This record gives sequence, C-alpha cells and structure tokens, in this order.
Amino acid sequence: MGGHTGRAWSSIARAVVMAGLLLGVAGPASAQIYESANGEPWDYVVAPLTPHCVQTYRVFMPPEPHVMPEGGWPVMVQLRVSGFSTTDDVPLIPPNNFLGQVLEQGIAVVVARGTISRTHDDPLWLEYCEVAPSFPGHGLFHPPGFVPPDLVGQGPDGTDIVPYDEPAYAMAEKDAVLLIQHVRHLARGAGDLSDEQQQVMALLDHERIAVHGRSAGAIAFMWPALGPDRRGDAFIAGFGGQYDEPTRPDIAVLLGGPVWWPLFSGDLGPGVPHFGLGGHSEIAAPTMGDALLEELVPASALAYEDAALNAILPLYMSYGELSASEDYGKNISATCSPQPFCFDDQGFDGVPPYGIHAAWNGYTWKTLHPQNTRVAITSEIAYQQAGGVDVVPFFGDEAQRDVDIVEWLAEQFDALLVGPEPAIASVVLGNKVAGAVPAAEAAPDADAPVLAFEAAAGTRLSLRCVRKGGELQPTLRLIAPDGGELVSAVDSVSSPKAARIAPFSLPDSGSYRVEVGDASGTGGDFRLTTKAKQPKLAKQVVIVGLDDGSEVASFEGVAGARVKRILVRGIKPPKGFPDIVADQAADLFPTALSIVGPDEASIDLTDLVTTSKSGRRVVVDGFELPSTGTWSIRVGGAEVFGDGESVESVGYARVAVKVLPVKGKTLVELP
Repeated sequence: MGGHTGRAWSSIARAVVMAGLLLGVAGPASAQIYESANGEPWDYVVAPLTPHCVQTYRVFMPPEPHVMPEGGWPVMVQLRVSGFSTTDDVPLIPPNNFLGQVLEQGIAVVVARGTISRTHDDPLWLEYCEVAPSFPGHGLFHPPGFVPPDLVGQGPDGTDIVPYDEPAYAMAEKDAVLLIQHVRHLARGAGDLSDEQQQVMALLDHERIAVHGRSAGAIAFMWPALGPDRRGDAFIAGFGGQYDEPTRPDIAVLLGGPVWWPLFSGDLGPGVPHFGLGGHSEIAAPTMGDALLEELVPASALAYEDAALNAILPLYMSYGELSASEDYGKNISATCSPQPFCFDDQGFDGVPPYGIHAAWNGYTWKTLHPQNTRVAITSEIAYQQAGGVDVVPFFGDEAQRDVDIVEWLAEQFDALLVGPEPAIASVVLGNKVAGAVPAAEAAPDADAPVLAFEAAAGTRLSLRCVRKGGELQPTLRLIAPDGGELVSAVDSVSSPKAARIAPFSLPDSGSYRVEVGDASGTGGDFRLTTKAKQPKLAKQVVIVGLDDGSEVASFEGVAGARVKRILVRGIKPPKGFPDIVADQAADLFPTALSIVGPDEASIDLTDLVTTSKSGRRVVVDGFELPSTGTWSIRVGGAEVFGDGESVESVGYARVAVKVLPVKGKTLVELP
C-alpha cells in the first residue's frame, strides 16, 4: 500500500490550500462549518455516458491540524438516495453530525446524489431537475435485464425498458458503480475535470475508498461492494478511462440494507421499486436459527453465492427493526413467473408492519462472514432476536452508534496503510490444509494465504497443492526462517490445476512459511498436502576430557517432539581416529552434564539420567522438547582413581539421540 508513490502530493496540497479550494470557517475543528471544495456540486458521470441532473457530488476535505498522509487522504463516499425516490444536495456539513465527525478524523468526504428509481413522467423528477429527463431511472435490475410488468411499453416510442444493461438509463445502482470508479480514477490524477477540481481529487488516496449508504443507498452500494467487480457490465464495458477502474470499494458502511435481497413477486405493482410484496410475514423469528438460512440463501438470485463474493470486505452494518422471518418456503410455480423463485408461507424478510430494514440481515451476514463484519443493533427487541450472534447494542442511541462507525472507519483506514493481515495457519507437517485464494480484482492488495510450520534441519519436505474450486492456478512459495526465499512461486508450478514442491531438504531449524498463490488471478479453493521425512536418529562421536574439558554433541529438534532416549557410551577409538594419550586414564566413563536448547532453554536431568553398572554407558530417559532449534548435550568424563588421586576420565563417546517427530494427521481449514 502507499498510494501515490513518487508524486509531490504535499506540494499540491499546499497549493490547493493557498488557492482557497479547501474551504471552511476559521476556528477550532469543533466549531467549524465545512463547505465543499469550489462551492458548487460537480458531475461524476463523464463521456461517453450522459450525466443526469441529479448525478452530482461535493467534495469536503479534512480540516487543520490534520496533515495529509503520503498516499493522500482516505475518503468516504456517501450516496444520498432514500426509498429510491428522493435525494438532496449537501452544500454544508455541520461539525457535530456524522459527516462532520468523519472529517474531524482526517477522512475526506464525497457526498453524492443518486438517481431516483421512478418512471420518466413521475413528478418527483421535477423536484430536482429543471425539466423532466428524457430517460427514466428505474433500478429494477433483479435479475439484470428483466423487464418488470409495469415497465413493459414504458420506454421511448413505446418500447420495453431494460434498465440495467442499457447505457441510456440512469439508476441508483449504476450511480454506485460509476461513483466508485470516478473517485478512484480522479484520485490517481486522471480525469476530465477542471484543473482546480483535478488538483483537489488528486489529494485523495485511490487505494483507501470507503462507501456509506443507508436503506436504498446501502442497497445501491451493495451491488458493487458485495458482488463481483462490475467494470465488465454491459452499460460501461469497453468505454475505457474511468470505466476501466475497479468498482469494489476498500471498506463499506451499509446501514439497513437487506443482504438476501427480497425476490420479485408476480404481484409487483407500479410504483413499488425493488420490493415484491407477495408472501406473508406474520411471525417474527425469535432466534437466528428459526430463519432457515439454508432455504433462503439458495432461493435468492442475489445471494452472492458465486466465487466473486466479496466476503473479505471490511463491512459495518446497522439495523433497528425486527426480523419478520421464520419459515421460508421455496416455491417454483407459475405464481411468481417469470422470476426464478418466490417465497410461500411466512414469505420474506422485512415487509410492513415490521419494516424493510430487518435486523435479520445483519445476523445473517455476521454469521456467515464474522471475521470482517461489525453489526450494530439500535433496537433492544431486535437485539434479543440475535440468538447469540455477535452484535453491538446501541439501544435507541444512533448518535453513539455514529461515533462507533467513525472510530471503526478510522481503524480500517489505518489497517489499509500497513496492508491486510494474511490468513495464517500454524500447521504440523503431515496435516492437509483447505483454503481459498481471493480473486485479484476482489482483493488486489490482499496477501496470499500463509501456512507456518516448525521443522528441524535435515527434514525432507514435499508439498502438493490442488485446485478444488474456481479457476485457481495454484502456486507455492517456500520461505526460510530468516525470510529468504527457498522455492519461488514460479518454480513450483507444475500444471494449471496443481503445484508441487518436490522433496526438498530444509537447511535450518525454525519456523518456515508456505505462501499459496494464484497464477490466474481469478481465485478459488485449494487443498494442500504436506509431507515430511523428519530426522529420527542423530549420532555423533566426541572426544571427552582433553585439556581437562567436556565436549558437546548436538541434534536438531522441533517444539513438541518427544526425545525417546539419549544414549552416551564410552567406546574404543573409532577407525581412522588417533589414539588418545592420557596419563591417568585409558578410556572413558561418560557422564551427561546438561542439555541446553535455543534461547538457553534447558532440560532438568535430575530424574532422567541412569548410569550402567560398568560406568561405560549413560541413558537419558525421554522428555518433550519445549522449543525448535539446535539442542546441545554436554558430555563429561567421570572420575577415576589411581595412585590415590582422582582425575576425569578421557576417551571417545558415541552420542545417539532418538526422536519421535511430531506428525500432523488432520485437515486444517484456513479462516
């Protein structure tokens, strides 16, 4: 991470401030009223698409004393659209409201107006446009290209409206896609705005973009945030420029949006955007388990169950309404044709009298994707329905919840500066590992999944990684304890579906890492098999007693391995070794003096050492190694008597260490 590396952004920032583009009333931040840069709303849709009269936005920059980070200001983009029908301009931000708190955290803010989702002759258009636009703004794209009954024949010249795929038609969901692309493109220093506007936008960090929306705004942002990258969608495909930018944000705050979006009903009537009201919602689910997720998820055409699911997105959700979900039944019948499915019985989540922002959506997403999700609940009754799901209560206190959002947002932006933590699993050689590599478009800055394992020098290691889902082309990279690369990802590739590291002797004892990558960039599931032939017996001959000293033998071991036995024997001079000339001793009566490992870890030998009757052999009983590395056995010579005097015996000792290696036998699933 690092954003605009190599560019003189700090000098641009000073120039912009001096030019008066970053406006605000003088005084401390707590008393400031924030005005937008340049004072007028900007358009965010550029050629070849046609701007709509409400497709505008304003830019607000953090106040002093905040200093712009090297990569540019992190930015939160808010889409203002309510009920897919109304929107308003925001020329000023008070200091104490939610947006003011965001600015005071050193986060820039873009406030955009979204296109309303109504027919082109709806009076609401005239509320925000001088004249009625020549194109409508329906957001009925579920599934994309479907023509709802009330839009048949409603297009120009009596044609049907296919609202999402056609570039001519505006809608909030397209606005969400275009807005992310627009901000990211201009933050790179590109774009078609005026010089002054481009200077302002170039101060933003294109790698730290968060989105914020509530209700319809949340639903609109879910389209680019939680699904696949949308830059290849028909309405912008091939246009180039900003339309080639990734559409997924880096962080999302989505308040009140349904996760498993309500399905269309065959009874959908005019003027009801997005929400089909067929089915019943008479019974509130007392717990999460009563909602029957396994039935609901596959029933929804927007369940995001494809490989492009953006589950790694840092996501803040908030709800304050009860769940109206208990018994979902999947009904494939003519009653909901031409939609793929509709619900029977207790129907679908969140319709009157319970509301359309049911807390069940947050429980659902948090349960399925707990690692990156924070869910806030502002209703005590809705909180009681969570059924053990980890959510944060703010009963009736949305102001305190907003403080929580701002603090969480700042933490997520800070985390992006150092990059996301890799998925790390500590495994034992012999384990199998199941995991997934995210698609490059979904997580361009995510680290590869990492396995960490302890191994002793001399271990013969082999690894094989096989694709189990998606179009993954696995690669393997082996990293030594000192951080050096032993086997590169390129060297490990053996076929499009599998990668392997052939039997490889590990040079050192310590903690090794294996990184699982993807040569295709599309991501997918994998299964990694680890195998190792670990040293079981170490033998060494040492000369003890010369120069009145002891001698050290060594062996390599792994934490948790059991040393079955250490045998130290006095022996005759091995063939090829010189005889030892000693004044007082002809051979050795060995003793085991100490066993010391890495970081001065030692083994208490008090109850472990046994000496044979002859004194020629010493046995150290079994014990477990507390750490990985080189272990030293100090061997001395027992006293012998001659001429009334005692001296340390001198001679050769053979030291044999038998180790029972740690062996993994289970399947480890990466988080």
